[in-house]
Amino acid sequence: MSPLSDEPLGEGALQHPVEARPPREPGRPLEAQHPVESQQPLEPLRADARRNRDRIVDAARHALHTSGDASMNSIAKAAGVGPGTLYRNFPDRDALIMEVYRHEISDLVNQVEPLSAEHPPLEALRLWFVALAVSLKAKRGLGDAITGSAKAKMTADSY
Repeated sequence: MSPLSDEPLGEGALQHPVEARPPREPGRPLEAQHPVESQQPLEPLRADARRNRDRIVDAARHALHTSGDASMNSIAKAAGVGPGTLYRNFPDRDALIMEVYRHEISDLVNQVEPLSAEHPPLEALRLWFVALAVSLKAKRGLGDAITGSAKAKMTADSY
């Protein structure tokens, strides 16, 4: 039976009601009103909000490198922000872990060009692999913190 009426469900029909999105705000694109959790905010941040976000990510990187069990509250305290600021930027633990992961990958990617410009190809590759090994060694707790849904998001974002 359909949850919305007394009629039986047809073959291939949804087995649960579809959640409605909040109404669209006039003058703003829908994406700006409902951003994907794991992406950067679509609207530019004020300078203080950007600093808070950066401090949260830095504190999370440090905490998660040490232990995958770091709590959201301990990360907020280490960043010098309140829980509301943390959750406003990262609605759940997976969103924060995804941002830390993105920063880690960006750091590695950003090393390629300078190494290639300053060293012969094989030496540049060797130095990049050293940087990769150091990064992997430092990420002990990050691997433990990644949940199944975060792993799926990372895989989807990587391809």
